[in-house]
Amino acid sequence: MSSRSVVAVGLPNAGKSTFIAALTYVLKNQEVTTQLRFKKLPEEMTYLTALVNDWLDCVPFERTKHALHRLEFSLQTADNAVGVITFPDISGETFEQHWALREWEPDFAKLAETANGVLLFLNPKSSEKPFSIVAQKKIEAVLDLSDGMIDSPESDASASHTNDKDEVGSRLNEKQGAVIWDPKKATSQVKLADILQMLANRASNLPLRVGVIVSAWDIIKEKEPAAQPDHWLADYVPFLDGFLKMNPEMFVTRIYGVSAQGGDNERDGEKLRALDMPTLRIKVQGQDCGEHDITAPLKWVLRLDA
Repeated sequence: MSSRSVVAVGLPNAGKSTFIAALTYVLKNQEVTTQLRFKKLPEEMTYLTALVNDWLDCVPFERTKHALHRLEFSLQTADNAVGVITFPDISGETFEQHWALREWEPDFAKLAETANGVLLFLNPKSSEKPFSIVAQKKIEAVLDLSDGMIDSPESDASASHTNDKDEVGSRLNEKQGAVIWDPKKATSQVKLADILQMLANRASNLPLRVGVIVSAWDIIKEKEPAAQPDHWLADYVPFLDGFLKMNPEMFVTRIYGVSAQGGDNERDGEKLRALDMPTLRIKVQGQDCGEHDITAPLKWVLRLDA
């Protein structure tokens, strides 16, 4: 079978480095049975070894020490089907600049053109459950935002009478405390949807398989023990969830909850370091996944399940 290619993307603090460290450890040590294994060791093993050591010691990754390298993991199944996961040397901040400036690095554009799939990292700490319409109306009532200023006949009449849009806009901004829109302040799910759309626009292998990795899944399970990754995404990241579901010609999606560290570095560090098999720290939840097999989402995104 010919090699398949997947590109990994995500915004700042999305969990990519922790995932890379855990993946490297699991593939190199094979403490549990995994669906994929190394075809060959990555060229950047010195960098990866330092990353793994900090992961083992539950030390937070330092940006200056662990500046992102371009990494390629050449992986294979038991029957020797081959796939390549590429982590480009692009920071989450740079992906945010893609959104704000509408420009991409040429090397990343080339990756997008040849990719069969996308590994999309999402940090649940940056995702808050949106307000319901009922809650929004209650907030408007408290803030008194709707008395003659929004969607009201009086407001329309006033605008018509004065024929001064600047004055009406000024009054509305003052009422709402509005500020000039800054693309950098858009929500993370809007930025992620935009990244996916730009990838799809450049890809030659549609539809792309998109594996959404909800990082720090242990945080979510502590709050909601019965949480399921797909349901969580629909509830807490509805714009991105809807975007993926409404574009089946561009994306085929699976959602995975992944705790690559297994807990909080400070609170749970002693317990995690005491494990005889560090692979058991890792928790993976999703379709066709073993509990500790961090390679399972990769096998599906790489189309090595066929």
